[in-house]
Amino acid sequence: MHLTTTHPLLQTLLITLLLIIPTITSSFSSSSSSSISPSQLTIVIRNSLNSLSIARAEELRAGILREAEQLSNGHGIDVLMLHEQWAPKHSWTVLPMFEYLLKTYQDTGVKWVFFCEDNTEVSLKG
Repeated sequence: MHLTTTHPLLQTLLITLLLIIPTITSSFSSSSSSSISPSQLTIVIRNSLNSLSIARAEELRAGILREAEQLSNGHGIDVLMLHEQWAPKHSWTVLPMFEYLLKTYQDTGVKWVFFCEDNTEVSLKG
């Protein structure tokens, strides 16, 4: 495969999308129900470096982890916060995350990555 772009970030994004699309397609076609377990999901909370946003993101992460613990009998879920992994350099965009997420979760049971803001209400119950 040859990509004709000189911008390395765009090339990484295109390669990542080409690698992710077949996985998503197979998830839809092989799944007999629409529910997934918490261990198949990674949540990325997009927040900023100010104290209010960090507090909301930490509260959201704690709530998600509590709910996942109750639903899956101890099988965890990964909840990442933008300010911990990628800030301050890239705190405004999700594009730099794609390569990390692909490398980290490519050979695991994770099938979905959900991006949300720090003020999003998340419920893992179906």
